[in-house]
Amino acid sequence: MKSGLSFRPFTAGGSSATGRRLRAESLDAKGTMTGSRRPATKKVRDPALTATIIAAAPYQVQRSMALQDNMTGTMKFENQDWREKIREKRIGASIMFVVDASGSMRKNQRLREAKAAVLSILTDAYRKRDRVGLVTFRGVEAKLLLPLTNSVDQARRYLSRLPAGGKTPLAAGIEKAVGELRRERTRMKGSVPVMVVISDGKPNSPIRSGDAVQEARLAAAAVAKEKFPFIFMDTDATWQEPGMGREIARLAGGIYTTLVDMSAQGILVALAKAFNH
Repeated sequence: MKSGLSFRPFTAGGSSATGRRLRAESLDAKGTMTGSRRPATKKVRDPALTATIIAAAPYQVQRSMALQDNMTGTMKFENQDWREKIREKRIGASIMFVVDASGSMRKNQRLREAKAAVLSILTDAYRKRDRVGLVTFRGVEAKLLLPLTNSVDQARRYLSRLPAGGKTPLAAGIEKAVGELRRERTRMKGSVPVMVVISDGKPNSPIRSGDAVQEARLAAAAVAKEKFPFIFMDTDATWQEPGMGREIARLAGGIYTTLVDMSAQGILVALAKAFNH
């Protein structure tokens, strides 16, 4: 039986909106019971007794009469009655931020606020099981500025070195993050890799073909192929010059959201809403 991964809503607790939890179906008898079902095989691995009794109850008179011992008061169970527990357990997320560090992100201190949001989420992750990383893209390349970590001090050191300026190689940023999340999935079996892109969605710097827009589309399609949970946070969703953030999110099989409030708290709120989607 395969593990069913799913997002669970954020809970707005404390000073941040990052009380999110990812849950997966537990394949053993550990975790919180969330329901019951008929077993897939004859072997019941984790019996749900109450659900089994409820399933068997309507047939007791008929079964007892057939066995001519209806005065014993003993319930009769058949294979079709048995139910097993459905349990879920908390798992960690490996959240890779892919941040646009091009010249447009310097407007209204967008880049500084994005960095503050990453640190805020990481501070919360320190108390849980989450890991946070940061890929930036500008000019003609993308860089892994912060390897996936749960160390706040390490993150602060890496983030302090973040430069800005130049064109927007969006495809390079997404491709770099895909590679890192692939490795993370292999290293951290119990963690769900998540990609969060913060950009205006206006690629203008190709990395190999001469067509930056088409490259961004292909990079997004690669995310969908890997089945990474994906969120695109649009920093400049204006009708005058719309970017391609919505298209990127669709091609990646993910979620699109706008950052009306381009602040650290605004990013946290947008991320919370996306997980509640």
